[in-house]
Amino acid sequence: MTNHDMRQRAFQRLLEREAGTDADAPAIAAATRRMGDRFTQQLTPLLATPAWPRSATAPSI
Repeated sequence: MTNHDMRQRAFQRLLEREAGTDADAPAIAAATRRMGDRFTQQLTPLLATPAWPRSATAPSI
């Protein structure tokens, strides 16, 4: 099983847990949106925190 297959299966399990195994398309869409909202809430603080001081400059190309 490739990494892609494992990630796809993990996402499928998360979605099944959120929407249920017999969900219709609107329920799956709503569950996907809820999952995305939760991921956003968890990742935003990590991504919003700069990894370097604001005074640092980008290297010139």
